[in-house]
Amino acid sequence: MLEKNNLYTAELVQLSDSPRFEFILSNPDKVVKKNNPLCGDSVELFLKFDSLKIFEISFQATGCILCRASASLMTNLLYGKEISYARNLKNNIEKFLMHDSNELEKDLKVLEIVKNFPMRVKCVMLSWNLLEKGLEYE
Repeated sequence: MLEKNNLYTAELVQLSDSPRFEFILSNPDKVVKKNNPLCGDSVELFLKFDSLKIFEISFQATGCILCRASASLMTNLLYGKEISYARNLKNNIEKFLMHDSNELEKDLKVLEIVKNFPMRVKCVMLSWNLLEKGLEYE
């Protein structure tokens, strides 16, 4: 059972302190960066992909625990996955956090606590919204 008053769970702190895939990917197909000037969160994504699949993904992030943990979780879940899966997962988490859907991928349950802190949803969604921009073909 999640304690509704404790935003920074041990799992989120662990994901932030020891992030997965936090490095500059060599020879990426695309690099995208976004920041939130109101809070100081900043994420940069490095992607190797084609029209169907994310071959490799990594990130660099500064900011709060939620921002870093979300980017870490996202890159871990999407490394080597189909783009359709990535988009569905992004939509799933967005609906869950913003529209009170009860369906959330098991691997994303660590972010469930954020529903109790609506002002912090933007921290979690920064990397996911950036992913959407990164997967656009130009």
